[in-house]
Amino acid sequence: MAKRPVPKYDFKAFGAAIKAARKGRKESRKKVCDEMYISPRYLANIENKGQHPSVQIFFELMLRYDISVDQFLFSESGQAGDNLKEVEKRLSDMAVLIKNVTTCQKTKPLYEAYKKARNREKYRAEHDWGIILHEAAAKALKATQIGGKIPGVPAAASGI
Repeated sequence: MAKRPVPKYDFKAFGAAIKAARKGRKESRKKVCDEMYISPRYLANIENKGQHPSVQIFFELMLRYDISVDQFLFSESGQAGDNLKEVEKRLSDMAVLIKNVTTCQKTKPLYEAYKKARNREKYRAEHDWGIILHEAAAKALKATQIGGKIPGVPAAASGI
């Protein structure tokens, strides 16, 4: 049976990062190789020629020099990592927005009753927690510039 044609991953960037980290720590290749029980030629080939290290050596080098595999395997000039961070930030912002919209919707009847109450001080003392929650959520929504009426959750989700 023929081998499946698969393009080989280029480990040159990984090798260069290992070499830079090793030199940054002022470690000799011999010292590293003695501690890792590998030959200096093997490490030199990884660093200079992009030789594919074994999985075990790859893992040990990443841990030794605190190098993230993400920057080599999941990134084209860092775009994938940047895109992921951007999506995570948007999801986080959306979760906060949805929480504020939900809080405003749940506490709106209580807040409207407070505004209509004859004795506001007494009403506020009895329902302080709900009024504070509504005011804080409304203030946060106003800061997001959604404006006007408090949007529903689907509208808030599409707004981010």
